[in-house]
Amino acid sequence: MQEEQAAKCKSHLGDCHQHLRNIIIKGMTLKATEILQLKLEDDLAELSPFERTSVDVMDLIRAIFKELHSGGEYAKGKGREFAAWLKKHYPSAMWLPFERALGSRMDLGFDGCVPIFFNRTIILEFLNTLLVPGADNKLETYLWRALSCNEMVAHLRVCTLFKLIISEPMRWLAGKASKSLTDWSIVNSSEVLELAEAAFKTIAADGHSLLDPSLDPFATIAAKQPLFAAWRVAEDEKTIKAHDGTAHRYNRVLAEARSPRGAGDALATEMVVELAEQMANAALNVMHCTRRAIADKLTSQDGINAPDKSAAVHIATKAAHVINDLVESNFGSLDIVMRTCTAALL
Repeated sequence: MQEEQAAKCKSHLGDCHQHLRNIIIKGMTLKATEILQLKLEDDLAELSPFERTSVDVMDLIRAIFKELHSGGEYAKGKGREFAAWLKKHYPSAMWLPFERALGSRMDLGFDGCVPIFFNRTIILEFLNTLLVPGADNKLETYLWRALSCNEMVAHLRVCTLFKLIISEPMRWLAGKASKSLTDWSIVNSSEVLELAEAAFKTIAADGHSLLDPSLDPFATIAAKQPLFAAWRVAEDEKTIKAHDGTAHRYNRVLAEARSPRGAGDALATEMVVELAEQMANAALNVMHCTRRAIADKLTSQDGINAPDKSAAVHIATKAAHVINDLVESNFGSLDIVMRTCTAALL
């Protein structure tokens, strides 16, 4: 009877792989904050709490959004002034727009670091025009301190590397699982986690590997998935246009994070290696924690949903959704309506 029932009707329980990726990122950024708080403990102790200085990269991302984002979300911010200054003084420079920092996004801890890291020296030059004698703006002072700090530069740089090498491919593969990938199931999505796990083990053993162009965690998937391979090529060839139309290759960002041309970024390399090892270890701790949903998908943890456990699951779950982005999008749309039409709803 059970065999007949299973043949006619069988359900498979999965998890959102965007959430799983975010769980890993959260553990990594928390570890980085913990390390920097200990390393900069004496320096931070010299500052008053009113200085609002923090080594949490999320605080830096949100502060940049308040002060410099062109959307003008913060009334006292300089977003519009900065945009005009940038067009005047750096019309041909490659410029990456800042991430919006409204709401709660765990992967913002990686995504938001990329434009700040790459644009850091230009941002500092603009801040220098604001911090004139007699100026007393705590937000601008905090940004100057953070972007001038060797350890914070290392934090921005290492998060940029993790985002471009590991997080972004995982995001793409999770998003395309249900409609674009060939012979892909929830089992293959678990294989992505295992490939990420292998990369984290390599980096934890030697942080210099994160700087090595030969580190390519998802090369085996690209060899089997033409669309993923094409996406990787497109990412490598993607161009960013400056304000005056000058085209720049986006792959400069990864190249700069691996081997910076600027002296300030290069000086942070030793700290980058240390953070890379510690953050990779934190990722492994998160992935191997049995209280979370990732461990049961890993062969190394003898997970019940590890890729080699059941070929039947692969056959049954081809083209299945492995993310719940659409559901969350619906909730977000509902939230906007409820906020906009509060009076009508009452």
